[in-house]
Amino acid sequence: MLIFVGSKNPSKLYSVQQAFKEYHPNDTYQIVLYSSIPDGPNKLVLGDFIKEIPPYETLISSSTPTPTPLTSPADHIIIGIEVESGVSAQPFSAEETLLGARLRSKALQSIVKNTSKDDICAKLGLSNGFEQYYTVGVEGGIEKVADLWLESGYIVIVNEKGIECVGTSARFQLAEFVIEDLNTGKELCEVVEVLSGLSDVRSKQGYMGMITNDLLGRVRAYIHGVLFAFAKFHSPPQYWDETR
Repeated sequence: MLIFVGSKNPSKLYSVQQAFKEYHPNDTYQIVLYSSIPDGPNKLVLGDFIKEIPPYETLISSSTPTPTPLTSPADHIIIGIEVESGVSAQPFSAEETLLGARLRSKALQSIVKNTSKDDICAKLGLSNGFEQYYTVGVEGGIEKVADLWLESGYIVIVNEKGIECVGTSARFQLAEFVIEDLNTGKELCEVVEVLSGLSDVRSKQGYMGMITNDLLGRVRAYIHGVLFAFAKFHSPPQYWDETR
């Protein structure tokens, strides 16, 4: 199974891998990255070198994974491709955050449909081709609920038939001074890096990990949202409107 994710952010990729692994625990997994953005909105540049990042289990929450040359393919390959979200860098509502996740997944659908499957298989070392696949959009954003500002991640997963399912991570409260900084045009990751003195927090434990003393980092928090977004494809059809 190929799972295309509209980001090369390791925390997003690991959350997708770990969630799918909950559904298929006995299979093998790997995460690979396209080394540059797609050639426009509709096609991959397949000459780009694909690299693999280490398994989630080998890392600690504060580490940044170092890509290595691609090895032989696993049962399931999570492919990180940088695509545009189509929304602001710091979404300020649930609607905007959901739209960003949807547009990322939609962009991937266009890319997969307009790129030769034979070329994709050859680049990944797949001998049997593929028919089924998922595209995953993950977008973090904030929203106001009553008098509180909350942060969460929205996940949109679409299969090869165009069927969509949505999930979200848990939400947590943001301090008022953080919102004041965000209103100046900063992204949440920038505010957190100033507060913590750490770099590239969004690719590691995230703000979620910072405020829980690494008890619940971004990967673990997003896994629940990804599980919900995969639910339509792994649960009995009577729970859903669509006929699969």
